[in-house]
Amino acid sequence: MSSELTASIVHSLLSRNIPELNYSTFIREVAIFPNGVRAVLTKGTLSVDDLGRSEKVHERKAMPPDYQTIDDDEKVVLKTINPDFARKADPERQRKLLQYFEREAGIWRLTSGHPNILKLYGFVRITGQIFPSLVSPYLGDGDLRLFVEGSDYVSLPARQRLKLMCDIARGISFLHNLSPIIVHRDIRASNALVRREAEGFSAVLIDFGSAKLSDSNLFSILRSTYSSSKAWSPPEYILDPEQYTNPATHGDIWSLACTCIEVFTTKDPYRGCDAEDALKNGQIPDRPSVIKDATWDFLQSCLSFLPTERPDAGTAVSKLEDLAAIA
Repeated sequence: MSSELTASIVHSLLSRNIPELNYSTFIREVAIFPNGVRAVLTKGTLSVDDLGRSEKVHERKAMPPDYQTIDDDEKVVLKTINPDFARKADPERQRKLLQYFEREAGIWRLTSGHPNILKLYGFVRITGQIFPSLVSPYLGDGDLRLFVEGSDYVSLPARQRLKLMCDIARGISFLHNLSPIIVHRDIRASNALVRREAEGFSAVLIDFGSAKLSDSNLFSILRSTYSSSKAWSPPEYILDPEQYTNPATHGDIWSLACTCIEVFTTKDPYRGCDAEDALKNGQIPDRPSVIKDATWDFLQSCLSFLPTERPDAGTAVSKLEDLAAIA
């Protein structure tokens, strides 16, 4: 049964133009997220040249034009549905895992090509593993939450912090302007990676396991995918769970503001308070003393309890650019 399920998943990935890469060329280095209940991450090196030179040249030509191919011996990360979790799951749980996996892979595929969203290179099949592993580039500076808690961040000026937030807003704006619209639903610092560049740092969005295609039945939604990160969740998700199942773009804007508070304070936006109780009582996160008036005015607009009063993602990009320019 598991081999039939694997074959079905592979067919689904290929039908969405997600390339298959050869796992035999992967050299494992270290598990960077080994104990995830649902997913595990493994860092290593993957060489596409070993797939067969003439075959691979043909495959590269056949790839969609927005796909970035892998250079020889590139550092990559394999994201895998936890094999033990998948094997022990009953048929109903496996069905839900399949929906979860196909939705994430399919939505991730649709986002490829934007500089502020992590690339999806393709997938590999691993013997004995039901679900293929999704392959993406390895960015050595880790996720944004770890980055802001590290020593490199202490002296980082407000301008650079706002630039990182602008990068995230650009990624959100791209998602919201696709057709159909994609709502990420889990914006927070741990769901962005940091990339070191000549002029500083940039951020890219990751993790489309909770993302939703708006007004589409292509990918079903399961309540079991609901993120536990309530401190970043907009009040409508908490007060009316149906709005999580059928989200609007306004929710990502609330989470963007919470992430900005997190990036400036290196702490969760509600900083020790019970976020769910606060939201039910109509309370937004407290203003951190390190955030200036102009930035806080913008964040307050994003933290409106009336979703339609929040700025759209394009406006958020423009405002964050302006704030970074004067910081």
